Amino acid sequence: MHPNSLIQNRFIDIPLYDNANNKLWLEHPTRASVDVVVIDITGLMQQTDVASYFSQNNFLPNNVTTMLMDNCAIIGYPLGFHDNVHNLPITRLGAIASAYGSHFRGEPLFLVDARLHSGTSGSPVILPSSSMRQIAGGIALGRSPHYLLGINSGEYHVGGNSLGLNAVWYSSLIQDIV
Repeated sequence: MHPNSLIQNRFIDIPLYDNANNKLWLEHPTRASVDVVVIDITGLMQQTDVASYFSQNNFLPNNVTTMLMDNCAIIGYPLGFHDNVHNLPITRLGAIASAYGSHFRGEPLFLVDARLHSGTSGSPVILPSSSMRQIAGGIALGRSPHYLLGINSGEYHVGGNSLGLNAVWYSSLIQDIV
C-alpha cells in the first residue's frame, strides 16, 4: 500500500508451505484447539510497502476494563464484501456476550454477539475507545486508543444450533505462539 494513496496497493501471496511441504506457520505450543496461527511475512514485504499491524502495545492493559454488553468492532471481509477500489475491509459492530477475561467453557476465548458471516473468521476484534473505562485509583478516566481483544474464530454452535454468537480467541494467545 502506498502511504499517500489508498488505491495504490499490491497483492502479496503468502505461502503456507515450503518446498518440502512443511507448514510455515506457528501454532499454539500447548493448546491444539486454538484456532490462531502466526506466520512471518517480513521476507515478503518490499521496502516501499506500508502495512498496519497490531503489536503487544495494542493488547488490553490491566488498568482498562471491559464488561458484558460493551461494544466491540470486528474488521473483516464478510462474504468477501469490501471496498474493492481501496482494497479495504469493513467493520461490523458487536457486543461482548460472555465475561471478558474468563475462559468460556474452559477455552481461552470469549463470546461476541454480532451478525457476522463467512469471511470474518480470523478477523481482529477490537475494543473501540468509546467503550473503554480506564481505571486509576478506582476512578474511571477518559478515552484511550483502540485495543485488540482477540481473533474471531467463527460462529459458536450449541448442539448443532446457531445462537448468533461468535467465539473470539484472546489476543494474549498470540504472545504464547510467538
